[in-house]
Amino acid sequence: MLTTFGASFLVTKWTREMRDDVVSRAMTWLDESHPHDKRTNKTRITVRHSADDPVFRIEVLEPHPSVDAARGTTITVLTGRKNELVFDVRRTLRPTQPLVVPRPATELPDASLSRLITGVAKVMRATDAQYPLVGSIIHADTDDDGAALAAFVLEAHSRRLPVVIECTSSRSGPAIIDAARATALAGVAHVAYLDTAAAEEGFRRFHGSRLVSGTWTTVVWPRGTEPLLYHARDPEPLVTMLVQAAVAALPPLLLPSPRRAPAPTRTIEQQVAKSTSPEVDELRHERNQLRAEVQALREDYDSLIENLTTTEHLTAKAVDDRDRYRDQLTDLLTLRDSPEEWNDLKRVVSRAMTTFRNLVFHENVLDRLGKTQFNPVTHRRIFESLLELNNIAARLQRGDIAPHVLHTYCMDRFNYAPSVSDNALQKFPEDYTIRWNDKDVLIGPHIRIGDARIHFYHDVATNTIVIGHIGRHLRDKTTS
Repeated sequence: MLTTFGASFLVTKWTREMRDDVVSRAMTWLDESHPHDKRTNKTRITVRHSADDPVFRIEVLEPHPSVDAARGTTITVLTGRKNELVFDVRRTLRPTQPLVVPRPATELPDASLSRLITGVAKVMRATDAQYPLVGSIIHADTDDDGAALAAFVLEAHSRRLPVVIECTSSRSGPAIIDAARATALAGVAHVAYLDTAAAEEGFRRFHGSRLVSGTWTTVVWPRGTEPLLYHARDPEPLVTMLVQAAVAALPPLLLPSPRRAPAPTRTIEQQVAKSTSPEVDELRHERNQLRAEVQALREDYDSLIENLTTTEHLTAKAVDDRDRYRDQLTDLLTLRDSPEEWNDLKRVVSRAMTTFRNLVFHENVLDRLGKTQFNPVTHRRIFESLLELNNIAARLQRGDIAPHVLHTYCMDRFNYAPSVSDNALQKFPEDYTIRWNDKDVLIGPHIRIGDARIHFYHDVATNTIVIGHIGRHLRDKTTS
């Protein structure tokens, strides 16, 4: 079983009327999504609901509409141990055939489930660091609005959801996360637009560095994790990352224990405590054994929950790697029998810029390339090297590879040099320098492919690999 989506709200101040309203909305969603006259034997629906039960739960198991797997939807409303009201939605995939894991790894809720989540958030007045979790976009239009957003992003220590920030005023195209996706991400992430240059300036002045820009989409994670600068224009990988982070942060749902029988009166307890009969001693011994067994079972349960969460993370990562390798292999096999595809280096590089989403290609890469051409075999080797570097970048960004061992991985896979000579940097600094994030950086690390070179820069702050040069050998100490 793989959890593909989840959202959870918790409020400490609530009323019986609020809980009844939430339960009513969940039952309305069930009736609208699965009308009685359209239910079949392939759909299994279980409802736990009674007046004196602190737990309300709907479980729906149905065939997935697009993949060969069963989709489970669980909606839970419960009163927690500290008398807080909890609303929790989870979607899972379960294989119907002997597969290692069903696909896809994540899935945004459909429109009806999104309406339920946003409606419940409004009823419960659920917030995250004082911001309502209703799925609407936070718009910043003025200098003060930008500074307020920066304060929420950087100083709200109680914030538990990531914030996606887009500079709509300086972006050349439409926003990556539009209103529909923002609604679907209710309870998963906040979405904020800096709609004016004044708002951008207010944000930067409060933050003190260039965290936001129209060139990329910024994701600021909670609890001190390094921000993500997302340069691609395809929203799906970003949405997938946000949903996976939300699923990883879901707490285990510990349901209240069933009601126990009334305890014996104190008079009987006192009598039993004073008794010295062998039967009572045996009962005490059995009671202590049962308590120890219950404690061991609780510890085993907690360990299983932790292992299940870890397994789901590892499975999602494996599926991501498998899909990426499959798509890249398909591209290579398709192009293998078309020699004309490898005749033009600029065409090969342009294809790589479109295909390899984990690499960032500097805006001057094609200008540096110019009219440079090699033989088709070298062109293909350049493409294959970029493919392998893209896979390394994916593992680097995910945390599978530590930044300080990047050079070791590259040396194992390429004819690779981690730097160029000081003499070359002193004589021809313009060849080895690019402008990145408003500062000059060196593209010393490079891959040798015959007469061709691929130079790149590793941005340690964001774990990004920036391709700065593809083409002929740059000038060095051997150049006259």
